Amino acid sequence: MDVPLTFEAGMILAVTVAVSVWIDLFFHRKAKEITFKDAAVWSCVWITLALSFYAYLFLRHSPQQASLFLSGYVLEKALSIDNMMVFVAIFASFNIKGILQHRILYFGIIGALLFRALFVAVGTWIFGISHWVEAIFAAIVLWTGVKMFMGSEEGDDTEDYSNHWSVRLANRIMPVTPRLMGHHFVVSRKHAEDVAHKEGFSLPKRAVMYATPMLLCLMCIEISDVIFSFDSVPAIIAVTKEPFLVYASVIFAILGLRNL
Repeated sequence: MDVPLTFEAGMILAVTVAVSVWIDLFFHRKAKEITFKDAAVWSCVWITLALSFYAYLFLRHSPQQASLFLSGYVLEKALSIDNMMVFVAIFASFNIKGILQHRILYFGIIGALLFRALFVAVGTWIFGISHWVEAIFAAIVLWTGVKMFMGSEEGDDTEDYSNHWSVRLANRIMPVTPRLMGHHFVVSRKHAEDVAHKEGFSLPKRAVMYATPMLLCLMCIEISDVIFSFDSVPAIIAVTKEPFLVYASVIFAILGLRNL
């Protein structure tokens, strides 16, 4: 039996997500490198939060509904490991150090919350059309798993995402500074020219605003996460077709993704 999307449950999820994002921003408002100890502590915080929501579903709704949420959460958490491997490769390609990675992942996770909501809504609707759709998505997930397994045997070479199509697209829309501009994603012409003059490099062309490698890295992170959604969301929908449970499972897993 699926859990009804009640106003109470929806409000609890919305408030929990909003407060969690605010807490994360408040405690990490200063740019600093996340240590292993910090990552472990915050991972425990997010896992405890997810288990608390599981307890709420268990007590307020039913054990079966709580079990469906927990199954989806664990599944999404496991699939997130692949995301992190890609994120590490992206950071290496753009030479983004640990002190700046948190800022990118923070905005990346906010974007993931929005994109996953769209995927869950569309995915559950598509799954409800016909049983043949489930078979098609199952084949996609199976093909992805085989591809990942075969790719893991090809070697440990790190893929270069600096020439990703999203990066090439951004270069056509807005000129990009050849170097990082601190923690900024976009800078004004005056700021870019001052830094270029001080550090002795030239800008690609005159423009009102310049994108920085931070913005390009964020674009790659977001697009990679969208691609991973094609695997994770159908897998969770296979567990339960209730949009509320699917989205709740995804959200709680994503909240702890940055600390993995």
